[in-house]
Amino acid sequence: MTVLKTRAGAFRQFRVVIACLAMIVLVHSTTALAATITAATCGSADVAKALNSASEGDTVAIPAGQCTWTANVSTSKRLTIQGAGIGQTVLIDGVSKATYPNIPQMFSWNVPDAGLSRMTGITWRGGGVVDPNNGGMIQISGTAAQFRMDHNEFKPNGTRAVGVYGYVRGVIDHNIFDVSSGNGFGLYIFHNTWNLPGSDFGDASWAAPDTMGTAEALFVEDNTFVNNQTVLPYQWANDGWMGSRVVYRYNTYTNTLWANHGTETGGRWRSQRQFEIYNNTFALTNGAVFPSFIGIRGGTGVIYNNTATVTGGAYINQFADLQNYRQTDLTRSYAPWGFCQGTNAWDGNNDNLGYPCFDQPGRGQGGLLSGFDPTPVGWPRQALSPIYAWNNTVNGGTAKANVVSLAPVVAEDRDFYQSVKPGYAAYQYPHPLVSTPSSEATATPAPTVLSESVSAILPTPTATGGQPAAATPLSTTTSVSSAAGASPSTTDVRPTSTSIPTASAASSQAVGAQPNPAVAPRREATVPSTRRTIPLATMDARTTEPIRPESLPFRVAAISPSVTATRPTAITPGPSATAGTTPQIVLGSPGPRRNRALPVTVTSEIQLAHVKVFLDDKLVLTLATTGMKLRFSQSLPNRKAVMVRIEATDAGGNRVTQRIAIPPANDGDSAGDHGRSKASKPAAKESKLQRGWQENFGARG
Repeated sequence: MTVLKTRAGAFRQFRVVIACLAMIVLVHSTTALAATITAATCGSADVAKALNSASEGDTVAIPAGQCTWTANVSTSKRLTIQGAGIGQTVLIDGVSKATYPNIPQMFSWNVPDAGLSRMTGITWRGGGVVDPNNGGMIQISGTAAQFRMDHNEFKPNGTRAVGVYGYVRGVIDHNIFDVSSGNGFGLYIFHNTWNLPGSDFGDASWAAPDTMGTAEALFVEDNTFVNNQTVLPYQWANDGWMGSRVVYRYNTYTNTLWANHGTETGGRWRSQRQFEIYNNTFALTNGAVFPSFIGIRGGTGVIYNNTATVTGGAYINQFADLQNYRQTDLTRSYAPWGFCQGTNAWDGNNDNLGYPCFDQPGRGQGGLLSGFDPTPVGWPRQALSPIYAWNNTVNGGTAKANVVSLAPVVAEDRDFYQSVKPGYAAYQYPHPLVSTPSSEATATPAPTVLSESVSAILPTPTATGGQPAAATPLSTTTSVSSAAGASPSTTDVRPTSTSIPTASAASSQAVGAQPNPAVAPRREATVPSTRRTIPLATMDARTTEPIRPESLPFRVAAISPSVTATRPTAITPGPSATAGTTPQIVLGSPGPRRNRALPVTVTSEIQLAHVKVFLDDKLVLTLATTGMKLRFSQSLPNRKAVMVRIEATDAGGNRVTQRIAIPPANDGDSAGDHGRSKASKPAAKESKLQRGWQENFGARG
């Protein structure tokens, strides 16, 4: 009996030992499978070879070096793609920007929803070749819920830096987007296939409920968007539409602006669906003039706890503005939607303005549309989902920290409020993919998948977590040999340090400043706002256009002294007035190509009062100023001739007027890149193959 018990106990112990050994072997086998594949050089051929050699979950290391890629590199695997660090691994865009079937991006990644995928430690630099379709240097697509892009540097020049498509969620953090070239925005985000396989255009996102305060968005946090003003006084940092759901928080914007698109100039593509913009720092300097830091053309969201400084003669009218081009700008085509004027089937038409307009600011979930020719035709019964803004400051005060409507159809205390959003609480900061794992962190359950008969996404619970993690150092285990004629080696790299100007805060704990790392992560606290009543527009007796300090519908830009000094003057100004008696107007050349803008300089020996701009006798801009010199650029239509009239009045009541006829652009292509002031080609039926290319690589008007 004793012998049997002893044998039985020994057998049980043996089974435990065998199980432990099996687990150890399994862990080591799994670890061995997650290898690091090191490309022989940073050249496109060697990187492509390493990507092809990698298995799911591997790390592909791109060594230090400066390499120009002349061919597209792509992958659809779950990977970590890691360079040697900013300024060490430098990849330059030399890919052809020819039209389909050419692929204009230097790197394309279709990221699967199979765990964490990451791109880190790389400088991506534009090559200066202009892409007429603005396809971008990098295209990220797929259905990943755990995508992270961090500690990279992007310097677009000729096209945008990064475009994100599909149903990608996760976080873009601790990157530098340097848009100083003036030829390409930093980041575009599109959720064209949000949570419904086979859907497109952002339709599924617009058919789903609001998800603010949850993980169901792409987060953009702790990034630097910078423009050094060597080319333009300001530049757009980011844009997005096609149902995108975004959170921009704890970013620094220096002479850069935030923008989204509505359902209008993008043709069939729908507006951005949802935005959360908070705890960011904005700065505008050195005479840059623009109506606002943030421009909203559709969707719903929150804007709060942002701080802004305006110095060195720079000027804004308000912190953020809300627009609806289908009502206020009738100079463009908005196929297939048309204008919002009270009779359009796509709009609510509760009044003679057409209210509520389809996808306008302050609207949310509605019926599900589908198809290139959208069906079912008719108002999709979109729910009212007002925008809320509170506790934003400009130069430490609230005088210009308000949100203003530029469209009569977007009304305060109905479509937007200058107050805290009831029941709202922000999602965990830092994002869980950035944070150190914590026992308090909670998993985010997958949202309900939409179908043609079910159009609901359940909000996910928020989580709490730990502190930001530093970039992981490389540990090379495998090397892929280089092919003959490989790209430059590490000896070719000459990294240069980049000085990034940043906006200053009053203190380390000022609103919008980075949190103290010693303080435990928390959900964002809501702060009561200072309510401000916005006066209605006044009417000019000579026009039927409402006049506001901001531009309708065009936008205004300042021209830096360096640009004015070097840009050729192709238009000879008319005779100027005697110095000191009236203001003087000097016009520059708008250039022959698309996205044209007419440089204007107005000077006076006494203070100016205001400057007005008319296009074909239609008032499009009124600028109020107390300065003695004003420089800006007026956007121009591309496809037709236009008569421009500039009127400048000084504080003494002296007025001068200058007219000039501008011919149409001569390149025949006006598909614009500038998110808040561009035209687009009317949508047209295309073959399925052409549509597929256009939806992935075409112009983002």
